Amino acid sequence: LRLGAPSTSWSAVKAAFERNYECLGITCAEVGGIWDAASNSYFAAGAPCVDPKLYEPIAGYIPGSQVTDHNALDLDQEDFEHELNEEDGANFVAAKEIYELGGNSKSYAEFTVPPLAAPLAKGLRVTGATASGSEVTGYVYEDTAQSAVVLRVQYATSDSQANYVGCRVGGLEGYHRT
Repeated sequence: LRLGAPSTSWSAVKAAFERNYECLGITCAEVGGIWDAASNSYFAAGAPCVDPKLYEPIAGYIPGSQVTDHNALDLDQEDFEHELNEEDGANFVAAKEIYELGGNSKSYAEFTVPPLAAPLAKGLRVTGATASGSEVTGYVYEDTAQSAVVLRVQYATSDSQANYVGCRVGGLEGYHRT
């Protein structure tokens, strides 16, 4: 796209404008589309774009994808510092566990399972039950080979930082472990 170009593409021009809506402070819904009154519908390729899903701002930045789990790394840092600043003496063992295993971010469960009949792809949604029978959903943490007997499942996270994950594990001690 440039002035004086011998040809242009409608979809490329439309997409270029739409990419700049956010910095212009406008939304797809506000701009709308190009309406054909004769057919009572939008012109071909003239429909309004769809506004991207908006996530909670993090320090004034609005992420383009769900990063609540990554953002919880600051809670691991807080717990790490807490263990190093214990009034009755620093707990270096606990601090090292938090450093190596985390707990607030990227929480996952590790299961011993019968040999898998087929490989499982990273990100595959899986559902199981808690000890009390409640349904719990997660995602396969890493590609897992056929016949593997260990399965890691990352807990599902929400878009809200206040309640992003229902389970915190890893190197956390009982006061934060849920």
